[in-house]
Amino acid sequence: MTNRILPQIALVTGTLLFSLGIQTYAQTWSAPTASPPNSNAYAPLNTSPAAQIKTGGLLLNTGGAINGLIVQNGNVGIGTTSPTAKLDVQGYVKGTGLCIGNDCRTSWAAPRYTTRNSATVQNRSVSVACQINEAMTGGGCNCQDTASGGDSSAYGGYPSGNGWTCPNTTASGCGRNTAYVRCVSY
Repeated sequence: MTNRILPQIALVTGTLLFSLGIQTYAQTWSAPTASPPNSNAYAPLNTSPAAQIKTGGLLLNTGGAINGLIVQNGNVGIGTTSPTAKLDVQGYVKGTGLCIGNDCRTSWAAPRYTTRNSATVQNRSVSVACQINEAMTGGGCNCQDTASGGDSSAYGGYPSGNGWTCPNTTASGCGRNTAYVRCVSY
């Protein structure tokens, strides 16, 4: 008979200990005081078609998936709530490279500035232009006074295509004209 009582005592004792543990756990747990997100439980991000706002940080792809974030439709904004392009960044972008189409680069050559002068001509207009791989950044005209034989002064002129044109200034006493243009290339 002792063999039958011992297992029953063990079963009753185990059941009592288990229910005591459940009661202790239930007493220490506290439920949220209100529905999310107004209390100590945060609303989860979900698959709803409605916009969702998260005030804390958002970590993506901590498990090592091939793609960290894919935005199938719409625009992505960083620093803006109304992006107007596929990627709209308000502020500086830092990286180690940039690809536009198939042209991927990690550095760019510094711009080179050149001043090109025309030949000095007498009693007629003169022009000078940047080369095909250059862009004009400015220009001007110089004239040498025929009366004094050497005094030089600047005068207007105007942009002409990718260069600068200086009109004939014989009537103003400027007999020899030189045009110059400032060009930049990369």
